[in-house]
Amino acid sequence: MVILITFLLFASLASAAPASRDRVTSAPAVVSSEQVHDWLHLWQKRLHLEDWKVEVKIVRIWDLEQGTLGHIDWSVPHKTAVIKVLNPADYELPKDRVPADMELSIVHELVHLHLSALPLNKSSRNAEEQVVTMIANALVDLERHDQPLPNSLP
Repeated sequence: MVILITFLLFASLASAAPASRDRVTSAPAVVSSEQVHDWLHLWQKRLHLEDWKVEVKIVRIWDLEQGTLGHIDWSVPHKTAVIKVLNPADYELPKDRVPADMELSIVHELVHLHLSALPLNKSSRNAEEQVVTMIANALVDLERHDQPLPNSLP
């Protein structure tokens, strides 16, 4: 059974994605597919998720739910997942902040896999999203020697 969880934005992340889905840009890639795959493999190992087959895709804003930066679909029985992260061309953050935000999105979506065995409950979805966000921020902050990300929760 595929369970869908989307990366909900909180007030502190609201400026990362543009409001319009109609925007088309041809900005040069700030982050390569190779870098995104490197982050996936690094964080999959750190989070002890090597037994999962995870694919990551860089997608345009219209391929994500409005107001989100990433999304994950998974199958617990098959231990497979597909992560979608927002294309750098669709970010409204300064270009130098986009790579860190994309890495954080990957970590965030991977953390969802640790909770994937729990029953999906609409009433606790927001609480789960907040917990996943806090854990992902903490892990990435630790990796960056405890220097908080500009868009991390206080």
